[in-house]
Amino acid sequence: MKRILVTGAAGQVGCRVVRQLLQKGYEVRGLILPDDPLAHRLSGLEIEVVAANLLDPGVAEAAVAGVDGVIHTANLVSPLPGMSEAAWFDNNVRTIFNLAQAAAGRADEIERFVSLSSSSVYPNDSHVLACAYHPVDEQHPKRPEPLYALSKWLGEEIVRAFERSAGLRAALIRPSGIVSGTDILGRWNAGFVGLILQIGLSSPRSEMYLGPSAGEPWKKLAAAARRPPTALRSD
Repeated sequence: MKRILVTGAAGQVGCRVVRQLLQKGYEVRGLILPDDPLAHRLSGLEIEVVAANLLDPGVAEAAVAGVDGVIHTANLVSPLPGMSEAAWFDNNVRTIFNLAQAAAGRADEIERFVSLSSSSVYPNDSHVLACAYHPVDEQHPKRPEPLYALSKWLGEEIVRAFERSAGLRAALIRPSGIVSGTDILGRWNAGFVGLILQIGLSSPRSEMYLGPSAGEPWKKLAAAARRPPTALRSD
């Protein structure tokens, strides 16, 4: 039976990957942060749970020892309370470096190193920056601008470097937006859509920019959203 390391195993993506691997008959080693507040998501699952921090190269080496594959989902979308922006950026880049380096040391034995990146490396937010062409594919120019996107792009380059130098068999996944369960209902509301309109219509670099003539339709949207719902009629 093959053993797979899943980093960020208690995260939104990681905990679901763990369950799918178990359903397919894999053994799983799940890496989580010490005192991870989401550790309860793994309760009752027959997996090896390791609470440690990948900022320590020794932790990364121990984590990949004896596994047949790695799925790296560990990630901080934004700084933790009390964490500086520099420390947050360093965390995202250094953790993938340590893990990829450790995996490269076992490149002949690890069948696949899968790393979760982000479509923000293109980017694909056309309300912020117009895409070079549509549809956006894997050959689209990489133009990471926010620090989060830059950290993900640097992570990709690190993985590719070990792929070239050590023969690490790697795969990069670039999801657009990760929202699970009923959380999608909280995100795609009038306020969120209004913010996209405001950013896109106000930025000359976006695909939505129409100049001053566009007015401020996001304000109309916000006002309409506060009105009582209209009753539905069957006739």
